[in-house]
Amino acid sequence: MHPAVRPFFLLALLAAGLVSAVARPGRAARNPICLSVTSEVDAIPQDELARMARSILAHHPAFPVVEDHCDTTLEIDLFLFSGTLQLTIRARGEVPLRYSCRDGADVKYRLEQGIPEVLRSAPVYLQKNISQYSRAERARHAVVVTGHNIFRLELMQAAVRGEHGVSFAPGAAFGFTRGSRRIRVGARVHAVGAKETEAEGDSRLRLGVGLDAGATFEFNENRPVSGYVGGGAGLSFLRFEGRIDSNAYATNDVLFQVFARIGVRMLRLTDFDLDLFACGYLPVHPVRDPESPMFGDNHITFTPSVQMGIGVGF
Repeated sequence: MHPAVRPFFLLALLAAGLVSAVARPGRAARNPICLSVTSEVDAIPQDELARMARSILAHHPAFPVVEDHCDTTLEIDLFLFSGTLQLTIRARGEVPLRYSCRDGADVKYRLEQGIPEVLRSAPVYLQKNISQYSRAERARHAVVVTGHNIFRLELMQAAVRGEHGVSFAPGAAFGFTRGSRRIRVGARVHAVGAKETEAEGDSRLRLGVGLDAGATFEFNENRPVSGYVGGGAGLSFLRFEGRIDSNAYATNDVLFQVFARIGVRMLRLTDFDLDLFACGYLPVHPVRDPESPMFGDNHITFTPSVQMGIGVGF
């Protein structure tokens, strides 16, 4: 294996292990639950909606419905928004599933989809009172037990500092996160590229590829819009190209970097969300090339960078 590829291979194995660990389902639960149903739709009154829900729950004997002495409550709400039926399903305290429905038959179909998903996503939560957990246990519970997966596609603009100024390069990223409530962990692959420089005495970023792993914390728990902060670490491959004394030069290096991320995630209670973000990367060591004149007499340059963009989650 080429030495430049080995760090990416090791980080990829670590990221795969992280994803495998957090995505592993929990044990099945056997505990009673309470049922809370509300309907603001005349065509589907509350009693009818409750009957539909109880009929579906009857196929899940591990979760018998009781009136009291339950560890959590399954909450189902039906209402009109902009003339469209909206159905939400959640275990109390968790981020709800939300569906847009056409009619009563579609409501029943979505209940048949959503109730089993909620029951599967929070088995340990239905067994134990997590208010007694430590902060570390709650964070683990939010990711491993009640967490759901989100895949992300992002478009962005990067600015990378080099020896001769800042290079601007468009790019894209693909990511995977898992979590619920306010905490998410995940991994992200990103790439940026720019045109070759023609200026004499100049060097610019030509290509950048990175693999990161980290976590984010969202400020709001049950609102459709929330700001967030996060951070992590990763590896980046950078290629700089330049022209010095009419000669073309190129330098490749692999950097270990730490990063911070801030953003706003919108539509987060639906099956699709929108994310506006900014990431700042700080390498722990400089780019080095003792044989290249692109980086001055010391043959090194520090390359902090910023990424700003928009992403979608699904």
